[in-house]
Amino acid sequence: MTIKSNFSFLSLAAALAFTVPANAQDFDAGWTALRAGDYETARTQLEPLALAGDDRAMVGMAYLYLNGFGVTENYTIAFRIFRDAADLGNADAMYAIATGFYIGEWLEQDFELASEWYKKVEATMEDGPGKTSIEGLRQAAETLAVLEAGANRGNVTDQIALANRYAEDPILINLDKSIRWFRAAAEQDD
Repeated sequence: MTIKSNFSFLSLAAALAFTVPANAQDFDAGWTALRAGDYETARTQLEPLALAGDDRAMVGMAYLYLNGFGVTENYTIAFRIFRDAADLGNADAMYAIATGFYIGEWLEQDFELASEWYKKVEATMEDGPGKTSIEGLRQAAETLAVLEAGANRGNVTDQIALANRYAEDPILINLDKSIRWFRAAAEQDD
């Protein structure tokens, strides 16, 4: 299921803007604490900044919620925060959402949405190896969206190709889905 909600992290930030001084916390200290595994310090440093609209701090808070580091794991809140940071133009947040849809671990796997989000990331980048990598992921997502559509229509060739991707691609490996698509092809006497 794709996570949807009317709640906005920025709406909460607007409500709290007068009680939380944005400069009272240090982003660098929060990010360093996050990378060091000191999640309580990371949260106390990043949360006020995120509530004040700092997109970098929002990404840090989203990762805390995504992984349950120092807070209760909550994919819905993580998605909302990533989405708000992405709306502010944060490419890291866009990438996290794109990859969430591509891999399907914390968002429902949706290759079309993954492709759309990878396009947004591409639009923020200058030419170079990083952009080339994102273009490759976008192209893979687009290919998988086409294969998935064909497999769902009963196209045996697409079912087998999709099954092989799920069996062999180290990023997408999912043996249950692979078996499901091989079985669908076999049921059509392939």
